[in-house]
Amino acid sequence: MADSADQVPEDIVLLGLQEADVDIAQEALAGYRLHAVARVALLREMLKEMKPRAVVSDIWIRDGHCVEVKDLLAGRSPHTIMLIVASSPEENLGSLDLGSHPFMVLQRPLRRLELASVIQQAGQLYAARARMAEAETTVSSLRRANEEATRLKSEFLSLISHELRTPLTEVIGYSELLAAGNVRPEQTVEFAGHIVRSAAQLKCLIDDLVTLSKAEAGVLPMEVSTFPADHVLQGRVADMVKDAQGRGLTVETRVDARAGLLTGDSGKLSKVLQNLLSNAIKFSPPGGTVTIEISDAGSAVLFSVSDAGKGIPQERMRDLFLAFRQEDSSDRRQFGGLGIGLSIVKHFVGLHGGSVRVAGRPDRGTAFSFVIPRRQSKAPDVSRKPSTP
Repeated sequence: MADSADQVPEDIVLLGLQEADVDIAQEALAGYRLHAVARVALLREMLKEMKPRAVVSDIWIRDGHCVEVKDLLAGRSPHTIMLIVASSPEENLGSLDLGSHPFMVLQRPLRRLELASVIQQAGQLYAARARMAEAETTVSSLRRANEEATRLKSEFLSLISHELRTPLTEVIGYSELLAAGNVRPEQTVEFAGHIVRSAAQLKCLIDDLVTLSKAEAGVLPMEVSTFPADHVLQGRVADMVKDAQGRGLTVETRVDARAGLLTGDSGKLSKVLQNLLSNAIKFSPPGGTVTIEISDAGSAVLFSVSDAGKGIPQERMRDLFLAFRQEDSSDRRQFGGLGIGLSIVKHFVGLHGGSVRVAGRPDRGTAFSFVIPRRQSKAPDVSRKPSTP
């Protein structure tokens, strides 16, 4: 991890210097942490633990050690400055190629004031390079974020237009037929039914979008009450179970008698079950089985919905609860929807202080479960109440 530009390291490595050079460095750089090493291999080990301000190295021009040191710094401590100590002007880097890595040359005999000044300059250069690297990283991150936002925007607009266009086309088409007056009386009720169903689908899509928007803005209201845990199976959930059974699916409902009472928003928890049940039904094969379970989990109630469908690939698990994510986002995808159902599930469960889990393997089905804290004691055992005289 690179040092912050505001925290220039105080470590300086003296690599392969002559004894006289080390003595002068110790006098000139008394305020720094000096590390004298004889071999590049030792420097390599040190760079695993530190990012020094500078490496002061003998030139070693004959066997190319400066190039080796440069490559090592470029890979492990790119902001560290090289200070190369040369014995004579003729030795002064005529055949040395250090590329773009920053370096300075010091001529023997070393002078204390010059060395101290150069080390200070090295610190300034280190900080400048670190700031540039941070800026480049920020720019790169912003560029990637912008590209991702553009991609998601395109997918979102395509998804929204497709999902809204389908029911809207039915509403407009059947309305125009009715308005033209060229339909038989028995067709009027049929066409009106298509319009009502498509309008209800549009309303559901828009309601989900508004709900998600409020949830992400943190302004979603809660209608709190105390109710039996199995109360969430009523209403729309019960209707969905009947519809699924009418289409040849088996829906098993198992309720633990000890589940007792919950305090929370029953409508939102019912919506959670609706979304999970809708997915389970959608991805279940003909003749498949969907199981809904409500069980006692001590200080909480555990809800689960499982199916024996195609399962979820492991690589999709990470983005599963992100909004507007579809396994297939093309206009020809097999399954419809905005891809916000699981995002709403996560938000609603989170409002109750609970958590959501998912498990499954390809071709082995999927099991979603969520835990809701009770927030109060379980329902009293009426069998133990004293009888009235």
